Amino acid sequence: MIADDLDPPKLAGHGMPLLEIENLHVEIDGKKILKGVDLAVNAGEVHAIMGPNGSAEVDILAKALLKAQEFFT
Repeated sequence: MIADDLDPPKLAGHGMPLLEIENLHVEIDGKKILKGVDLAVNAGEVHAIMGPNGSAEVDILAKALLKAQEFFT
C-alpha cells in the first residue's frame, strides 16, 4: 500500500485550529527571546518545537497553555 492511497483521518474539527498563536512575543529580564512567532495546530496533527538549548521552546508552550487555561476558565 502506498501512503498516497490512504485517506486522511476523519476528525471532528479537522482543518480548524485547535490551538492558534499569532505574533507571540516573549521578553525575560529585558531580553527579547521570541518575536512574532505564529503557530497553528489542527486536529490530527503532530508538531515539535525544536531549537538549541535556551531558545525558548518551553516558553512557547507555557504561553500557549496559559492562554488555553484563560479561555476555558
